[in-house]
Amino acid sequence: MDKIGDGVQKVFALVEKFMKQIQAMGSSTLRGMAKTLAMLGFKKPAEWLNEMAGADYAELMTAMKKN
Repeated sequence: MDKIGDGVQKVFALVEKFMKQIQAMGSSTLRGMAKTLAMLGFKKPAEWLNEMAGADYAELMTAMKKN
């Protein structure tokens, strides 16, 4: 069980690092990426990036911890 718990913590740390990197990109870059994804047919990731562009980091982390 300890190995599973350690694995979950590592995954969460990676996701947290990824979220910080995305947030650092800026909303215009994220919206551009979302538009490109939507044109390619990836609706859900495009919606997610648009939400990220409008949200602040604290809100993102709260949402991550709930899910």
